[in-house]
Amino acid sequence: MAMSSIRFAKSLGFIDIQFGCEDGGRTEKEFLCKIMGEAIKEGATTVGFADTVGINIPQEIGELVAYIKANIPGIEDAVLAIHCHNDLGLATANAIAAVCAGVRHVEVTINGIGERSGNTPLEEFVMVLKCRGVYM
Repeated sequence: MAMSSIRFAKSLGFIDIQFGCEDGGRTEKEFLCKIMGEAIKEGATTVGFADTVGINIPQEIGELVAYIKANIPGIEDAVLAIHCHNDLGLATANAIAAVCAGVRHVEVTINGIGERSGNTPLEEFVMVLKCRGVYM
């Protein structure tokens, strides 16, 4: 279904296609790499994953991003993305860890608004980039 969806988007003329894996932070790494790799082969230009239930911690996110970058052929030709939830109060920290590990697309929301405890707040993430971006 994932690959047919990408093909359908391409048939409509879309050239910038994002493919995201819900609950990727808890998905088996091998499967996550396989489906993201297939999405890239099919034409996705951005691939990402979500910490959908906000359960991951920064070290896990950094390790997962490093694993993805090391194990998906063609990942250097795509933009790697992340979508963090704030259930443990770690959405911003997880987004920072992801960027430090190589993610280049972070999904954020104004005031962190989102289901349950929210998502990575735009204003926090922008201030991290402004004040501490040299370390990222």
